[in-house]
Amino acid sequence: MSLKTPINRSFNIICPKCEHKYLYDLRLDELKELSLNKTSSDLENQYEFLSYVVCKNPLCNYDMELKGHICEYPENIVKSAEIFSTK
Repeated sequence: MSLKTPINRSFNIICPKCEHKYLYDLRLDELKELSLNKTSSDLENQYEFLSYVVCKNPLCNYDMELKGHICEYPENIVKSAEIFSTK
């Protein structure tokens, strides 16, 4: 694993309970490198993360689990970050 942590990223997240949309600043401390079939010319690394936030709507306060991934290319540069699951 070559990506240095922690990583601070902002994400627009929609609460699955009340459907309010907010901008969250996440600090990602633990990343799990995904094992992909890499060729010698493929220098992009992908990492998976899991984070938890609470809905900012004071009438909701739903605890959300966020799963996503980060792509690194070149080394120690975040190419993209995406959340693919919100529960």
